[in-house]
Amino acid sequence: MKRVLFVVFAFLYSVHGYSQFNTIRPETTRKQIQPTVAANENTSNNVSIAHIPESTKDETAKIKLLKLRKYLALPVDTIITTSSYGWRNDPFTGKEKFHKGIDLATDYNYVYSVMPGKVINAGKDKLLGNFIEIEHGDFKTIYGHLYQNLVDIKQAVEAGQPIGISGSTGRSTGEHLHFQMLFDGQTIDPKPILNFIQSIADWTKGEFSDIITSEIKKAKQ
Repeated sequence: MKRVLFVVFAFLYSVHGYSQFNTIRPETTRKQIQPTVAANENTSNNVSIAHIPESTKDETAKIKLLKLRKYLALPVDTIITTSSYGWRNDPFTGKEKFHKGIDLATDYNYVYSVMPGKVINAGKDKLLGNFIEIEHGDFKTIYGHLYQNLVDIKQAVEAGQPIGISGSTGRSTGEHLHFQMLFDGQTIDPKPILNFIQSIADWTKGEFSDIITSEIKKAKQ
């Protein structure tokens, strides 16, 4: 899995522009939400494709993308960034401070692990409130300000597995998810990786819809 994620990471940081996220706001009603991208079975470590093929006739590329989908998930179902990675004015002090992650709009929604991994830290922090830290090989992800943690330290998790419920605990101005990524111990901007995961989810959703439609047509013949 390290090899797969390293290739994805290298590709993402070799490009200059980012695609835009879906800006549709999530429903305000609190209900159970199914994981956007789930990992339900083991896959080959040789999956190394890092782009969406322009032609769906490339069957090899399609198979690799479908496999890669099982490694990656969005941290919440709908991505709306309310505060970006990097320098910003601290909402409490008004002074310039480096923001080590991104803030995502939520409404007490399920929070998911973005990759398969192992919970290495979880609990309460003065700044992050209820938080979870997961190790994914050379990557680590941190989920902060949670209302409730749903996993324990040393627990193995899959991509797309619910690990917590978003909230506003700790040093927070309102309900949201603080999402942070590290690679080789250094914080990185999560946005291009989330953009890539979103593109995989969107593409495979369309692919699965085509397969279902095709099977329905065959059954009616």
